[in-house]
Formats: sequence, structure tokens, C-alpha cells
Amino acid sequence: DATSSTLSSFPSSRSSFSSVDRTLSHDPDYRRRLAMKVFLDSNGFYHVNEEKRFLGRITYPLHCAVRQKDVSMVRLLLLMGANPSKHTTSGKTAEDIAKRNGYDEIVQVFEHFKQRPELGKRTTPM
Repeated sequence: DATSSTLSSFPSSRSSFSSVDRTLSHDPDYRRRLAMKVFLDSNGFYHVNEEKRFLGRITYPLHCAVRQKDVSMVRLLLLMGANPSKHTTSGKTAEDIAKRNGYDEIVQVFEHFKQRPELGKRTTPM
């Protein structure tokens, strides 16, 4: 009938979406944003500078990434505009936590961003 012939002329949803997925999966910016969104969601955050209060304590995504020893996420959060001067309830910055715990590679990331502050000027509402 006419309806089925018209519908058959459209690409199937599956092929359309898989084509889009393949294209996006090769886009490095998309992959970074997706990785950041997954990280933020899984840690209860919406935005790179959002504070989370729990049992009278305050923390931020950058602090969570440091505590998880996730060097690439620390770098990505800083690139996307995370504020490295945010303090927890106990007055510690994410860099303070990295230094105290001997996370040298993460400390180097913070040092790099101090030398090149323009890198962290990008922000996103993720």
C-alpha cells in the first residue's frame, strides 16, 4: 500500500542513529563532553563548578576527580572552566588534596593550568 511504500523510503531509525553515533564517536570534543557528563552525573553534579552539600560538608567536581585519582578528568574539568580555587568545608582546594595525598601527576596538571590560565576560560552548563 501507499503508506508502506512511503515509509520504506525513509532510512530506518536504527541505521540513522548508528550513523550519527559513528560520526559523533569520532568527534573528540563530543567524546570529552560525554565523558565529563558521565562523570558529573555519576557523582551527583550538573555543572563543573556546582557545589554539593552532604551531611554538612561541601565538595565540588574537581575535588571528586582528585579523590578518584582521575588525572584526565581533572584536566578536562579545568579545560571546561572548573574553578581550582573552590574550597571544601575544611578549606582545602582540589590541588591541596592532590598535594597532601602525593598525587604528583595531578599536581602537575594544576601547575600547567596556573602557567596557562587561558586554557580554563571555557565553560559549559554540564
